[in-house]
Amino acid sequence: MNGRVTPPQGQYYVQFEANRIGARFGCNGMGGSYSQNGNVLTVGPLAATRMFCPDPAMSFENQGGAILAQPVTITSSGDRMTLSNSVGRIDLRRTY
Repeated sequence: MNGRVTPPQGQYYVQFEANRIGARFGCNGMGGSYSQNGNVLTVGPLAATRMFCPDPAMSFENQGGAILAQPVTITSSGDRMTLSNSVGRIDLRRTY
């Protein structure tokens, strides 16, 4: 997230399934719908659990939610994908 290394504790992921997105940035889960037009992904309103979490999870979560709240440009290479906009950048690596 924005060039920061993912902490070893907590779950950090973005998951895509049939026009649905799910994400967890260390603490709370969030999810909603999305649409894609070319390399631009637009996420609909996200529903999220609202537990308070200690940092760094809370700061990752706040940043991730802010990035996904605006359309993001998708770039990919191999097993890597980046979601970015003027708010920030989420770097992802495919896992199976």
